[in-house]
Amino acid sequence: MKHFMMIFCCFILLFIFPLPCKTSTLQTNNAVKLQKFLNTKSVLPHSVKRRDVKNDELKISFDWQRYVDYAFHTNESLVLEIINNYPAHITFYCCGELLLESVSPIVNSSTSLGPFWVEYLRQLVYEKRCSQDNKLVMIAIPANQPSSSFEATVNLTRFKGCLASQHINSEFEEVNIRQDANRVGIYNVEIAGIVTKALTHKTTEQMVISYGSRKPISLRFLKCNLLIKEIITFNSKEHYEVDENLLNKIKMLDQTICGAESIDSGISVMVISDHRLVTTLKFYLQPVTVTTQPPETTTTEVPATINVEEPGMIRFLNWVGEGKVVVDLRHILNISSNLMIMLDIYSSAPITFALEKQHCELIGRSIPFEEEQFYFAGPWMPHLTRLSEIATSDEVHNFTLIFSTSEKKATGHFRFAQTKWIKIQDARKMNTDGIINIHQDSMYPVSYYPALGNLIDDAIQNHSLTLRLSSHLSEMINIGLGKCEINMVVIQLNRTESLSIGADLLEHIDRMNNLYCISDRNSGRFDLTVSSANPVNGTLRFEVDNPIEIKELVPVYTYIAGIIFVLFAVTGFSFFLLQCRRKRVQRILRKKNAVMEFENIRLINLFNAMDNSEEVANVQSSSESHSDITKQLDAIDQVRDGIGRQEEIGMSNDSDPVCFSQQSQPSSSVWVVNDSFGRKNTVSELSQSGEMNTDVAHHDETDSNRHEDSME
Repeated sequence: MKHFMMIFCCFILLFIFPLPCKTSTLQTNNAVKLQKFLNTKSVLPHSVKRRDVKNDELKISFDWQRYVDYAFHTNESLVLEIINNYPAHITFYCCGELLLESVSPIVNSSTSLGPFWVEYLRQLVYEKRCSQDNKLVMIAIPANQPSSSFEATVNLTRFKGCLASQHINSEFEEVNIRQDANRVGIYNVEIAGIVTKALTHKTTEQMVISYGSRKPISLRFLKCNLLIKEIITFNSKEHYEVDENLLNKIKMLDQTICGAESIDSGISVMVISDHRLVTTLKFYLQPVTVTTQPPETTTTEVPATINVEEPGMIRFLNWVGEGKVVVDLRHILNISSNLMIMLDIYSSAPITFALEKQHCELIGRSIPFEEEQFYFAGPWMPHLTRLSEIATSDEVHNFTLIFSTSEKKATGHFRFAQTKWIKIQDARKMNTDGIINIHQDSMYPVSYYPALGNLIDDAIQNHSLTLRLSSHLSEMINIGLGKCEINMVVIQLNRTESLSIGADLLEHIDRMNNLYCISDRNSGRFDLTVSSANPVNGTLRFEVDNPIEIKELVPVYTYIAGIIFVLFAVTGFSFFLLQCRRKRVQRILRKKNAVMEFENIRLINLFNAMDNSEEVANVQSSSESHSDITKQLDAIDQVRDGIGRQEEIGMSNDSDPVCFSQQSQPSSSVWVVNDSFGRKNTVSELSQSGEMNTDVAHHDETDSNRHEDSME
């Protein structure tokens, strides 16, 4: 029994004190440290917080070497939990090396780092250069709030397992890059399978990133709003061979979990460029290239050509300089309302182009580019159809396409085709009031994007409305109207002016509202560029008014003119009738005056005759008969009766003025008669030239009777 107990104790001692074996110093030290770490009661890393007021940042450092060892040996992942009371930019450092940095400010975040991270971090903290600086350091900089009131908390924990990628079998990935100049774009890419195979077969296969443009760009990879430090730069080269270090970093991103997600969210690539980009990025595998001197080869250069392979398809090969070709679009323009017209342009070198009809540019771009897609809808269809019906001697029914390349040879195509409606955004919902506030200090053109679709539609559909552009500016400006970087229509606007937009310019704006491209798919919106030689401030206002049309004013003017003409005609006719009546009255008065004058003379002569008769009677004998004198007196009475009847007839036929003259005339006659009786001596003197006898009285009676018969 004693021997059995001794054997059992020796067996136990073999496990407690194992025999020494040949192991490395790092392995022995790590094993001892791990054993000590496992025997401790606490496994939380020690942290120190320090505030740097000068740099406005909060720094938290973790003594995490044993913590990383434990996670490595237990095959666990690390979890970083960040809690900030204000949004802050976060960066993680270790051994003076940037591990991760946030893309946008973080408030609360939880990120898990998988086995690839743990392995990489463990190797990093045991490097000799990091012996004095192997702590994990987090630097938090508040985005808006002052650092004095900013607080941050970071917890480092562990969990068992790792989230695997869902696209490990993918060996090719292509992403379209569409962004404006001086912008940063983030695009999702599924490259986990390519990275995995490149690391597994690193001696035979390598990962390549191909870039479809020659404009300089920079690439960075991210996930969970965290970037790795590696930056890929494309200048003139078209592809980049990814090295093993970057492959490991991308693999680490692939094993990064955002929060509590259960499905891999995928890796993203950040594209940074100062230029407008319309290109592609391709990720793929290719055999590992061996650097050897390639044999010399002789090649025959293909001549430059332009071919119209089919209606609407123009290809150019090795072209340098300006090219010109006619294109027939009539078969494309006959489309239904649910289709659009697409112009697809691609060139291996930067080009410019213009589409013309009768030497007038319809659309063109003077800024060199390599790839673009234009989409035409709405008023473009009837506009192009109407132009295609115009036949000229040089173009017939065709359009003229003019393009120009740089000094480098270019190969590409122009393709006109029908396509379904693309997904667009209706900018009319922006509810703009047509006011543009201009505030620019530089002399360079500044672009604005007014959404005036509703105003333009109203002015197009209702011809009684007039679209006006009013300016209240500090300087005179030039305004460009266009879209998608095409050549603009430029107008000049004074500081204070109300410009009436004519039909041609209105239709141009309407076409711009219905033009789309890769970078701008907003409907009812166009680009307005303002340029001035001096800094300018003020406002521009688009508005419609409803003036009275000229054709509506014509009936009013005609009516007024008709009334004036009728009044003049009535006045003239009344004046004519009045003049005729006045002449008639004057003619009758002249006749009456002549008759009365004649009768007065007869009466004077008669009374003179009577005086002479009395003198003769005194001289002659009393035996002479007095019958002749009696006859003369009877003749005078007959003359007076005739005159009275004539006056009665005139009073019944003539107007008031005539009646007034006839009433006045007898008093004149009576005055003459009375005067003749009162002044017998005067009358006698006037009648001494001849003596009247009984024959004179008889003659007067005969004349009076004849005159009376003529009046009747």
